[in-house]
Amino acid sequence: MILTVTFLDVYHGDCVVVTFNEGDRKACIVIDGGEKQDAAKRLAAYLKHEKVEVIDLLVATHIDQDHVNGLVHFLKSESGRTDSWNQGKKKCIHHYWGPKPDPNWTPPQKKKTAQILPVALLELQTMNFVIQSVGQNQKLSKLVRERIFNADNIRYPSLQDMPPLELFENVGLEIMAPDTQILDSAIQSKALTISNLTYRQALAMDPAPTRKRLKLEDLHRILAANAEEMAKIADRNANNQSIVFKLTPKEGKTAKSKEWSFLFTGDAEQESWEMMRQITEVRRNLPCKVLKVPHHGSSLNGIDETSFKAINPEYSIISVGQKHGLPDGQTLNLIKRDRKRKLFCTEQNNSKSHPGPCTKKKCVREKASDFRSIRFTIDTDSGEEKIDTFIINAKLGGIEIKTGKIWCPENSWSNR
Repeated sequence: MILTVTFLDVYHGDCVVVTFNEGDRKACIVIDGGEKQDAAKRLAAYLKHEKVEVIDLLVATHIDQDHVNGLVHFLKSESGRTDSWNQGKKKCIHHYWGPKPDPNWTPPQKKKTAQILPVALLELQTMNFVIQSVGQNQKLSKLVRERIFNADNIRYPSLQDMPPLELFENVGLEIMAPDTQILDSAIQSKALTISNLTYRQALAMDPAPTRKRLKLEDLHRILAANAEEMAKIADRNANNQSIVFKLTPKEGKTAKSKEWSFLFTGDAEQESWEMMRQITEVRRNLPCKVLKVPHHGSSLNGIDETSFKAINPEYSIISVGQKHGLPDGQTLNLIKRDRKRKLFCTEQNNSKSHPGPCTKKKCVREKASDFRSIRFTIDTDSGEEKIDTFIINAKLGGIEIKTGKIWCPENSWSNR
């Protein structure tokens, strides 16, 4: 069997494509899709290059836009045309794993800016941040139902509600997280809890004889004052709902080929990792050869040192773009504390407003055109292994193989 696991450069966001032999055909798993239309174009171009016309398993790890929104663009705009990767076929998905959509959710009504009090503008912007990912998950769920062959194969995986894992003859799948799935709307509701609490506290502080109902302006001020905290709560809840799973070849004629295992982590944060470590069976399955580093290399809300030691990967892949100053120096230092560990980032974050800790002197790639995708190819029969990098030409639907240095040689970054 030829197994390929490809981490695509889709700007800021995650996207992984796995292909392998199943009998006389090539099976395909797609994990997340980046954020923007350009990410969807790159995914479509790579699938077309690989002659993939059906996705056997599509996984949306959680509701964040930089994982889900690209899949919305991909299924809506890059699929179903006669010149697309799936050559005009409407049905193109066999199985789907994703965040659980609330069937009763309705999008909030839009209000004209002129109708909004100035004090509520910050609150409105934050609420849009909280709500937009729920809306994107709802759109994705609808598109999946249109594109999947059998709606019974739509699953919302968790340790408490395991989907069928024996989907393939040649690769094994193991679910690590979340422990349970909550509705996407519940993530939004939990973010509002802090504002509800602040509202009740404001009432309690008002002496009973003079207590009056708060005016609309007061409610807006409470929401605006807690806007940043609301956004953090929403992001944390979404990240800790990430579907974390492991993929391993089932068969291999050589002992070396059986060692390959890949851990896909979404944006799982410390709460999720602590849960995984506490469950004996999950903790035993955490070690892997290749780790998709969670949350684009964030140290504040990504992987911690204890979990990284439990995984002990040989290869660490960070899917990162030009946002949020990621990856963090702490995460890079954690990975490269042992010089033998291999580290690869799809991009070097040289954003002028929020640059990452890497400089051109510390990065093996000196210019933007050198940023690239990375592909692992394992022949489980011969034991032959190959790791190469490439750039996707979305307009031509092809890839350009890049040679030269791949792995980051540094092991010291400023902790910022």
